[in-house]
Amino acid sequence: QHNDLKRYLADVQQRQLAAHEACADALLRSHMNMANVAEQNLQEWCAVQSIQHRKYRNVSMPQPRGDGLVSPLSEPPLSDEGGLVLPELPPLDLDMDVLCFGDDGTEVSSSAESSALPKMLTENDMSFEGTRSMKIEDEASGSRARIRESYHLAQKRQSKNRSISSHCLHEFDNWADDLNRKPPRFQRLKRLFESLPFTLISASVIIINAAFTGYEADRAMRAALEKFDEHVASGVGGAVPLVNDDPEWHLVVNTIFTVCLSSELLLRIAVYEWSFWMGPERVRSG
Repeated sequence: QHNDLKRYLADVQQRQLAAHEACADALLRSHMNMANVAEQNLQEWCAVQSIQHRKYRNVSMPQPRGDGLVSPLSEPPLSDEGGLVLPELPPLDLDMDVLCFGDDGTEVSSSAESSALPKMLTENDMSFEGTRSMKIEDEASGSRARIRESYHLAQKRQSKNRSISSHCLHEFDNWADDLNRKPPRFQRLKRLFESLPFTLISASVIIINAAFTGYEADRAMRAALEKFDEHVASGVGGAVPLVNDDPEWHLVVNTIFTVCLSSELLLRIAVYEWSFWMGPERVRSG
């Protein structure tokens, strides 16, 4: 058994080692895959950027009008006055301001529209876009606020239009939940009612009342049967007259039990804050 245990432990160690190696290999492969994916994304981004730079770098100037062939000249052409004659070139269609000088040396600024170069967003355009997005967000938040306000107004109108009976029924349906949810205010009385002696006294009163009720019912049943037998034996027809011949101490005991149980019930209601239903606490609690 000792050898078997050793072999079993060795087998378990080998399995654990194999599992650890497999986990390490999987983790290493995942890291390598993540690195490869990141490198591939970087290469793609670099390729896109190089294409964009090459596109803007290879923007060529417009060719001169005509067949496009320019013959080399040994000497530049001269005009009749002796000045240089420049070849006619089409106007550059560039979206930029051109600064020129007049005959009197004053600066003359002119601008021309362009479609050759791509338009770039200026700071004014960016600020306009930001202001526009902020305006859209403000309009959305304002619409949500208006919806909430209209909903509250509709709720107020509905509550005002409800009749007194429906309001009372609604409050009566919710009074039990409010009774359980509201915190009690009479802490000392609450501790007294939740104490063990008061619980034992209440249980004793309930048990004695139940036993006395059973005794009183048995005695009343026996008295009724005896009266019925006497009535039948006497030969007088008709119903047996109902006569309350209970002793006076029964009435006293029943009154005591009724007062004790009613007082306990009313005090428990006061402990768990009955004032939220009938008194001014109802408005503040709601």
